[in-house]
Amino acid sequence: MEYFSDVYLKLAWTLPLVALAVATSYFLVFKVYADYFKPLRIQSTPYTKKLFVNDAFWSVLNIAGAVFVGVALHHLWMHGFIAFNTASPSIVNLIFEFIAIFFLFDITYYFLHRALHQEPFYSWIHIHHHKTFNPNFFTAFAFHPLEGILAGSIALFWVWILNFHVHTILTILVFQGMMNFSVHFAHEYFPKGWLDKWYTKWFISPTFHDLHHSRVNCNFGGFTSIPDSLMSTLTPDLKKIFDAIKQRKAKHDEEALNFQIPFPETKAADINKQPIKDPKLSAEI
Repeated sequence: MEYFSDVYLKLAWTLPLVALAVATSYFLVFKVYADYFKPLRIQSTPYTKKLFVNDAFWSVLNIAGAVFVGVALHHLWMHGFIAFNTASPSIVNLIFEFIAIFFLFDITYYFLHRALHQEPFYSWIHIHHHKTFNPNFFTAFAFHPLEGILAGSIALFWVWILNFHVHTILTILVFQGMMNFSVHFAHEYFPKGWLDKWYTKWFISPTFHDLHHSRVNCNFGGFTSIPDSLMSTLTPDLKKIFDAIKQRKAKHDEEALNFQIPFPETKAADINKQPIKDPKLSAEI
């Protein structure tokens, strides 16, 4: 039990450092590979310094709230007020539990997210995340601390109520953080044809969540588009916009390739050696 509590404490305290490192890496990647990512950008609206300040402020508050809750949960756990299954699961159990929490989180988060778009919760809490209508990597954790705690507690609740192994908490929280960065990527990096295949189209891409920020009352899912499809809140032109971005990228790559390939040099002596095939041209000559 002490081992898992120590792991959770270290995870809580290192979260700000990890977020800073990932954000810095993101900035450097876009500086170095700006030409590659430019045609993949979902919105043309620039990400301003004012938006960055807003995202940075609420990200710091949100992460601070997560650390506080982590320490509080550790205290309650160590003093026996709450209990988690600390047995070592088999690989099969861990995979099963992850899949179960994946879908339970997705449906629970959907309804929480929709509730946060209703007044007075939207004006009090969720609007701080939506001030950035053209999301960026730095928007990933820019939430009101209360919203961050509620969203982060979903996985904890299901693991606790179902008596799943504590390992599942760690895996789903790490995955949740990665998904947050992914959907706020501002560029559609998912491969062409993603929305054409039945086994991938339900897993949300950056375009899905970007449309949520620009249009607000649609695309509420956290991991999948399944709840939105069932509740008729999925944007009907999602695939059209996704495909348009991919076509733009393909056109950009083709133009870049044509520009880079040099035309073979042709010497005047070589032109004179070419046989004249056009009879009219021959007659004129």
